[in-house]
Amino acid sequence: SNVNTALPHKLTPLIRSLMTSLKNEQDEERQIRTCRHIVGLVVILSSKQNSLNGNNDKVQQNKKVRDKILQNLCTLAFTSFGEVINSPKNIAGGPAAERVI
Repeated sequence: SNVNTALPHKLTPLIRSLMTSLKNEQDEERQIRTCRHIVGLVVILSSKQNSLNGNNDKVQQNKKVRDKILQNLCTLAFTSFGEVINSPKNIAGGPAAERVI
């Protein structure tokens, strides 16, 4: 059975929705759910199942999509970290800045 049969033909709307949720969601339980879905998607995109079926092009395409997701997650993490560090209450040795350093 092909792992990618669970994926929609066009991944962009799914990925966009997950990333938007990750950026904007305030509820911790929903954040966790979103993270679990992103992890699941990355696992599926990392699967080599298709190469066993002779579809190496699909495997390579999925890896490119996976790498882009991971790149965006890293960018989001560093951007969020920078916003926390540079917020007025954290500048010049504020309490949160001390905890990070």
